[in-house]
Amino acid sequence: MLSSQSLKNKSFLITGSAQGLGYELAIKMNQLGASLVLMDKQLDKLKTLEAELSSNPRGTNLTLGLDFLGATYDDYVAVSDVVKNKFGAIDGIIFNASSLGSLSPLTHYEPLTWAKTFQVNVHSNFLMYKTLHSLLNKSRDTIILFVLAPEIENCKPNWGAYFVTKKTQKAMLELIASENSETLIKTYGIIPTPMNTALRRQAYPGKNNSSLPSSEKNIELILSLILNPKDFKNGQTVKVTR
Repeated sequence: MLSSQSLKNKSFLITGSAQGLGYELAIKMNQLGASLVLMDKQLDKLKTLEAELSSNPRGTNLTLGLDFLGATYDDYVAVSDVVKNKFGAIDGIIFNASSLGSLSPLTHYEPLTWAKTFQVNVHSNFLMYKTLHSLLNKSRDTIILFVLAPEIENCKPNWGAYFVTKKTQKAMLELIASENSETLIKTYGIIPTPMNTALRRQAYPGKNNSSLPSSEKNIELILSLILNPKDFKNGQTVKVTR
């Protein structure tokens, strides 16, 4: 049974928190008492989330605007310093931010779009993990979570850099899990059920996306991973079912 105290005295960083799953997850985790570091490039929407959380504060929240596409290594170090000064240690990182790139055959794929998609979906996760690793709480269960995509389950033509980067994220989480196997840091992947998000509408413009279910099921599984990590195998990727 979840309560307003379930995540009290715990802090988490969520990327891509200005809309979609990240936004809804932040609201739910705040209700459960978590302190949050909220990251996104969309400052106006991030401010909207900040105001929403401020109306019902349960923890201490920090909003950080960062565009992964143009961020340098020094920017990630600066984020780490800010988080350290604010919280000292954090209990988890949720890698939720993602870029679709474009949907086209590899022979037609624009090299710059390919590089940009890798920058957002892969390189930013590596740099954030590298700079924040020392802040991960080593004294109790701590979680690193990658939000993957249903599209990685079956290779389909024309999914380009999105498919490859999401597969790479899965490889990255397995590597991180292996390298932290002797610690209390646990790493997981989640394949969410389709939701009516901006990325989904971009990928499937002809679909009736408004009929898709809410993010509730996805949030339930994420909270299960956070609250009961021993119920799952370190390095495991879990699929959300409707």
